[in-house]
Amino acid sequence: MSVSFTVSIWLNSETILSVFTDNAEIIGLASLLLFGSLLLESGRAFNLVFISALKAAGDVKFPVQMGILSMWGVGVVMSYVLGIYWGYGVIGAWLAVAMDEWVRGLIMARRWHKQQWVRFTL
Repeated sequence: MSVSFTVSIWLNSETILSVFTDNAEIIGLASLLLFGSLLLESGRAFNLVFISALKAAGDVKFPVQMGILSMWGVGVVMSYVLGIYWGYGVIGAWLAVAMDEWVRGLIMARRWHKQQWVRFTL
């Protein structure tokens, strides 16, 4: 649902953004960020489903620890690398946040499928 909503906003981004500004550079950058939101929102949905499933199964500590590690290790580090070091600016930072969501989601999916959460009791 979130991806569908993001696609509809992205497809109408020029019309929506023109309400706020007539600067073509800002509209172009914001449209590109909205396109990047497709990666971000799909990763976030994927991530949230598995984290919620693990928490519901009683595995709370691992998602929290992995979340902190991933946000700092992937999100912050890659924001610096992509945004500042490689010069992609806000687009790089946005892609780093999407990377963080996908990395966490894939790690949580792996933990779920390996059934490492089974040892926890409710």
